[in-house]
Amino acid sequence: MLELGAGIGALVVQTDPGWLHDEIEISPAGDDGNRSHKDVLERRANGRSYHVAVFDGQTDGRYTIWHHGVAHARDVRVAGAAVAELDLRG
Repeated sequence: MLELGAGIGALVVQTDPGWLHDEIEISPAGDDGNRSHKDVLERRANGRSYHVAVFDGQTDGRYTIWHHGVAHARDVRVAGAAVAELDLRG
């Protein structure tokens, strides 16, 4: 279950398998020091394996995504009542 609603969305970050159990951090755009994190977990669907971190309950806005202290994506849009996706594979 994801927490979604008016002004609250979610972000699913796809990663390479080598990121399994790593922490990915998220911060509001322009506020790099205000980070929270999720672990990369393996999820299986339709006979396939996916390595993802799921950030639910995110306020509508733009975010930066971090891995090992490095910004991998900036200005990632999360909209209320929606699920955004970010592919960091490869």
